[in-house]
Amino acid sequence: MTQIQALQTWHNGHHFRARVEARWAVFFEHMGVSFDYEPEAYSDGQTAYLPDFLISLRLSAPDNRFEPKVFFEVKGAQPTPEELAKARMLAKLTNKHVLIAFGSFSSGFKSIPTPVMFSVKPDGAVDGLFHWSHCQGCDAFTFQRVTAFSDGCRCGYPHASSALAAAYNAARGARFGVHE
Repeated sequence: MTQIQALQTWHNGHHFRARVEARWAVFFEHMGVSFDYEPEAYSDGQTAYLPDFLISLRLSAPDNRFEPKVFFEVKGAQPTPEELAKARMLAKLTNKHVLIAFGSFSSGFKSIPTPVMFSVKPDGAVDGLFHWSHCQGCDAFTFQRVTAFSDGCRCGYPHASSALAAAYNAARGARFGVHE
């Protein structure tokens, strides 16, 4: 069986190993979220792992549930047990959350933005499903449970902003040249 190779892409000075990673970069840029692409490799002595992104969340005060920086990993399909094991290793080694996004930017449900994510906690526990969340009041950018989509922010505003929808649309519609 022939395996389809990811299409490597240049965007905004970064060489991405897959076009979907470049789409996530467009999403983060539109949300004003700082990120490092493939910041560094980690190893537990047996397994090496190079995470896709290290991103900065914007939390509404006094929210201290999550580290301001989290790893963000891009997968096309739901992560395999091996991929989850690597994410657990990374979370434990760095004491940071690892978010694993899967699903397509081009598909979606009317009430749930896609792709969705699993969260791997620093203790190695896997929790999910989550989606990105943005507060139009205090500009918090974080993730929340899919079942809590209509929940509001601590500041009192809803967590469904036009900026979030615009960022998803920009990522879906981004066109990339061979060389940028």
